[in-house]
Amino acid sequence: MTCIEMTLRKVHVLVTVLLVVVSSYFVLQFWNVAAYYNFSKDVILATRLVNIELGDTSPAALRNGFFTSSFTFENPTDQTANLTKLTAEYRQTAFATLYAVGNISKSKTLGPGITSVLLLFNVRPNAFPPPQPSFWNVKYSVRFGAAHYSFKSNTYTSAIRTTGPFSAGAEQTQAFSKAVTYMLLAVDIWAIGLEIIAALILLEERKTSRNQRLPGEIAHNRMLATMLASQGFGILVFWPFTSFLSGSVVYQPPEEFPYGLHGAAPIAAFFLMVQFYVVGLVFLGTAAGLLLRPRQARAAALFLASVTALVSLWLGVSYLNTSSAAQNLAFVALLLATTAANGTILYVLLRPPTSTPKTPATHNLTANV
Repeated sequence: MTCIEMTLRKVHVLVTVLLVVVSSYFVLQFWNVAAYYNFSKDVILATRLVNIELGDTSPAALRNGFFTSSFTFENPTDQTANLTKLTAEYRQTAFATLYAVGNISKSKTLGPGITSVLLLFNVRPNAFPPPQPSFWNVKYSVRFGAAHYSFKSNTYTSAIRTTGPFSAGAEQTQAFSKAVTYMLLAVDIWAIGLEIIAALILLEERKTSRNQRLPGEIAHNRMLATMLASQGFGILVFWPFTSFLSGSVVYQPPEEFPYGLHGAAPIAAFFLMVQFYVVGLVFLGTAAGLLLRPRQARAAALFLASVTALVSLWLGVSYLNTSSAAQNLAFVALLLATTAANGTILYVLLRPPTSTPKTPATHNLTANV
């Protein structure tokens, strides 16, 4: 083993160690974000509306067009959450004429245990006296840390039914974006690092190798297969990882008023997912072909690398011009690293073969002597 080869191997080991350390840090940050977000979510889900009581409903108050009611929340945790929204409608039945509406003007603190929030209701004109029995339709939002959820409650007589959670505010979106950014950075580190190793291999071979490719030969099959297989694996795990991220790690609840996911939308999403899987399998099949039947797989590798390089470069430039957010920049870095990897594949497959340099005759003669 030459001195250059030994130095190159040491560089490979050093780069690999750095990849493991840095990517492990980003994965750890991802789990920290997810764990804190899920803890915040659990605090909010445990905090519920447990009781509603009418307050001042005296004739004098009603003649002035208002009355009060007390809303009791129970927080069984040892944390303090914030009630950011509380809106209530008071009717005789669920579909009866609206009698009164009340809401809080600023957020309230929900400490551990029981907290009562007094709400002032404005009585609708010509709505006197208060309806009996009563129906309450309540909407409230609770925030803790990065999580912020809304709930709907209604009660007829004494039983309170609560549904939710629903999305509220931008906090959970920010937490989701932060978690995605850390995972993208972990992938970026490996994509860029492996591309650096591949470039070092090609540079070293360009300087030291004396056995150049023969015409029609495909060199570096393992390296090219690894690049294509990595892209295929990434495409295959994209949908499952996104579902795992939004459904288990950083929970994204449905919107309060969902729309668009009906009719042809789910069908289109299904076909898009199928196309992702097909493309991923094509990449893996081509990678396997480079190891088993390299000459036959050369055309497919050229086509995939060309199309992927163009598409990833176009997407990278497009996303680079849209936003400077951390998640967007991390995605742009991944797209540009993908472009570079496919450019390397094209370089290896398309570089012209070079004949083996001839040894001078004088050198042969001297050797023979």
